[in-house]
Amino acid sequence: MHPFLLYAFVIMPDHCHILMQVLPPNTVSKIMTAFKSGLTFDIGVPKLWQPRFYVRIVEKNIEKVISYVHQNPVKAGLCDMPQEYLWSSAYGKWDVSEIG
Repeated sequence: MHPFLLYAFVIMPDHCHILMQVLPPNTVSKIMTAFKSGLTFDIGVPKLWQPRFYVRIVEKNIEKVISYVHQNPVKAGLCDMPQEYLWSSAYGKWDVSEIG
């Protein structure tokens, strides 16, 4: 198990965005490996994800980053409002941490 704090996410058809806080002694690499391998196993698709991922360190304007994450499905034409997209923390169904 690789615990972390999840603040926002969106799973798009070809990529995902995750805003999280890594809790020591974990690393982003361990968390992403567990996430990617677990999901591909659960849905039975042998190669779902690209082998790489990108990390950005965010220290300011967290609300702006959350908005950016949530607007991805809208920009892609998958919904009209972020709250309509099922695979997003904006949907309100998923348990995510409050920043504050």
